[in-house]
Amino acid sequence: MKRIRLALLEVTNGSMPPATLYFERGLNVLSGKENRGKSYVFSTLDFLFGAEDPPEPNLHSTGYELATLYFTLGEESRGVVRREFASGKAEALPYHPVTKEVPREGWRQLAKKHKSKRESLSKYWLTAMGFGPEILRSNASGDIKNLTIRILAHLCLVDEIRILEKRSPLRSIQSTAWPGDDDAFALVLGARANPPQFTLPEVSVEIMPPEVRRWIEAEIARVDDEIVSIPLESNASEDEAALIARRAGEFTAAADTAARELRAMLGAINEAQQRLTEVKSHGIASREIVSRLLLLRDYYESDLRRLAAVNETAFLLEQLNDVGCPTCFQPFDPAVLEECKVSKDYLQGIQRGTRAEASKIRRIQGDLEQTIADARGEVQQAYSAEVDITETISRLRLGAELQEKSVAEAHGKMSQIFADMGNLARRKSLKDRRQQLANQLVEIRGGDGLEIEEPNQKTQIDDQALIEFCDTVANILKAWRWSYTPKPIVVTFDAHYKRMDIKVSGAAKRSFGKAARAILNSAVLVGLMDYCFARELPHPGFVVLDSPLTTKKDERVKEDDILPDEMVEAFFDHLAKNYKRCQVIVIDNKEPPLHLRSEMNLVRFDDGAMATRAGFFG
Repeated sequence: MKRIRLALLEVTNGSMPPATLYFERGLNVLSGKENRGKSYVFSTLDFLFGAEDPPEPNLHSTGYELATLYFTLGEESRGVVRREFASGKAEALPYHPVTKEVPREGWRQLAKKHKSKRESLSKYWLTAMGFGPEILRSNASGDIKNLTIRILAHLCLVDEIRILEKRSPLRSIQSTAWPGDDDAFALVLGARANPPQFTLPEVSVEIMPPEVRRWIEAEIARVDDEIVSIPLESNASEDEAALIARRAGEFTAAADTAARELRAMLGAINEAQQRLTEVKSHGIASREIVSRLLLLRDYYESDLRRLAAVNETAFLLEQLNDVGCPTCFQPFDPAVLEECKVSKDYLQGIQRGTRAEASKIRRIQGDLEQTIADARGEVQQAYSAEVDITETISRLRLGAELQEKSVAEAHGKMSQIFADMGNLARRKSLKDRRQQLANQLVEIRGGDGLEIEEPNQKTQIDDQALIEFCDTVANILKAWRWSYTPKPIVVTFDAHYKRMDIKVSGAAKRSFGKAARAILNSAVLVGLMDYCFARELPHPGFVVLDSPLTTKKDERVKEDDILPDEMVEAFFDHLAKNYKRCQVIVIDNKEPPLHLRSEMNLVRFDDGAMATRAGFFG
């Protein structure tokens, strides 16, 4: 059977350089940072396969108006389809040999609506994929409709929203379309007659190996033991969870308040210590000034004594008479007397000068004494401030020690409360797990605790086909090192109308986190392609998975929403080495390991040295 293989995606506007992306047989990986055009590539492919809306424009795509897809059909033929973004108008070239150039003429228009009497985009793709004018149910009452490319597209094109969904990847978003989706799945499995044969619903009995039932019963017993072993130090019950949470909030607020007060006290201590250093420095400087002023005062006292001596000497010289020698009473030689004679005016001038200088010094001494008194006052003030600040620091340190104890006590109480909250959450999680296991046993045993709202008619699907399909998916999960359930990995199919999805070792997909659900949805769609290729059944021939390894729609990513590294490597390894004859396109932020890159077509949108290109438009 001839299969479609995507070869080249091209987006043009007639004047700017085209944005192109080449695909190869086997695994193609489109990786790189956010906002580089990876999702734009997916949306463009979806649009070319009949989606009503064109891709959301971005800063780089402004002006681009036409998307063209080149593909091969089998080994010898090439097809080309193009579609305008604004009008949705679609055209196709006739098939031509891959060894020849693409014809420039011969475009024929394809109708938008499948029901058109002339060739439509939907009929064009269905014919290329090997499907005829198939008939499906359009509702639960059994009304019929035609198979369209949009019904098949969700089996091969999975965007970053649907890859994480809890609902079945075999179904579209609208529940009213589920009857047709279920019939299309049966058609692709090759297990549905055409025209379809509908049967009345029967009690759904799941195909479940005994070892899985025994494992579920043992798991319930283990969960019961673990619930009993969980300690609750404060004797809290699950009904008190809200009270514990409120108390935790109160203690948190109290601890925050005490911590703020402690920080304020430590800041005050630091400021007081800085002030104490300043006061001590000022006191030392003031004492040095007083010492120097006292020395200056001593200098002035010495000057006054010298002036007094000079004044007294001048006075005595003024009183001397011209008499003889006081010892022998001989008169002095007149020449000698004349030589030693000092005028009285000169001596009186000396006396007046010494008295004036002494008076000036005494005035300065008065000012000096006031300055000394002021400096001594500053010394005393510095000493008093030093004593007060030292007492303040001691008081603040005592308060800080008390606040530290308060903070430590609050943290101790919070630790216990948080431990109780964690244990309560763990116990609740275990009880929910136990309930899920119990519900699975009810479903397996056919209990009447299951609400059944079946449609009036449902598609007849062969049980053997479902078993073989589930085995294919199980083999893929084993190759991808699935580790979210105990071994052995057993995949079964829940054919209930509300679910139509796989279970792994008895666990429904909705019970897993986002990362595990993305892997399960990917395995289902890759497994469906694998199943069809092995049995030469019609299938689009390719699968495009957008973000199967990266959970990025919720900023609050939990630890169990991140795939283990060994699963990521096994995912790339298996797809690179086992799908050479078909085509898998993975669009994801995560990149394959270096040693596997030669096994695939890797296109990296990035600015680094290892990048293939900056983005789809760069």
